[in-house]
Amino acid sequence: MSFIKIWHQKRDNSKNKCPRRTLFNYSPSQIKNALEEIRNGMKIQTACKMYNVPRSTIRNKLLGRAPETTGKVGKDPVLGEEVENRLVEWIKETSRAGFPICREGLIYSVQKLVKEAELNTPFKNGTSGRKWFHLFMSRHPDLSRKQSEYINRARSLVTEKKIKSWFAETLELLGDDKSVLEDPARVWNMDETAMYLCPKGTLVLAEKGVPVCNTSANSDKENITTLLTVSAAGHMAPPLTLYKYDRLPKNVSKNAPPEWAIGKSPKGWTSSAFYEYFANVLLSYLKKDQC
Repeated sequence: MSFIKIWHQKRDNSKNKCPRRTLFNYSPSQIKNALEEIRNGMKIQTACKMYNVPRSTIRNKLLGRAPETTGKVGKDPVLGEEVENRLVEWIKETSRAGFPICREGLIYSVQKLVKEAELNTPFKNGTSGRKWFHLFMSRHPDLSRKQSEYINRARSLVTEKKIKSWFAETLELLGDDKSVLEDPARVWNMDETAMYLCPKGTLVLAEKGVPVCNTSANSDKENITTLLTVSAAGHMAPPLTLYKYDRLPKNVSKNAPPEWAIGKSPKGWTSSAFYEYFANVLLSYLKKDQC
């Protein structure tokens, strides 16, 4: 038989395959309502037709063969539903606290749980594998894997109390000049932004729909620092970009935007270059705009 005939025969056989069975074309509320009607005296067949629920499903629930509240088929999870639900809540709590769990961390924690609780599992040496992890994620669609963002540890420790204290100190510092706060063109905010040369973080587990979680680190990764200054009125002053060079290359100064301030710093921090930027660039810009 030629290859073409075999290929056509396989295509014809694929067309004759049975369609995939669709499960659960009904909601839990339909099950609940049907059971209530039956317990109130309605016939099983009538209730099943009214709420479009399979008669076998209703019989199994009435006879106690299947729980009334579940909507799934197959075996229970290896660790049990209660343990898995606790794991999900733990993952969410650690993520909210700023310490998200990666896949390896979850697998290690499950291994420790299995060992200490002496759980009977099919895991080799008590360690769950890749298959278990993917099934765990599919059973809990409210979790997702996200890219973590590294921030400086000092910034991660900012609290509401410290923010309110900063505002109180600022008001005291202004004294009789508090009226400047009423003019948005005279209220400016500065912030350093790290342009990461290698921005990819680790994949961590977090609650779906929640903004990307942050991972604290003692020091930032390799980056180029840019100091941005923006007013409450939406005006942006010339930014300052620092490069980690002892001597600034000519191509950097040549290709930089003309209105930008650029500088060099051995460590890439703005602590030393800030004063020069403030005196030579920012003040002249503010005087020009009469801020």
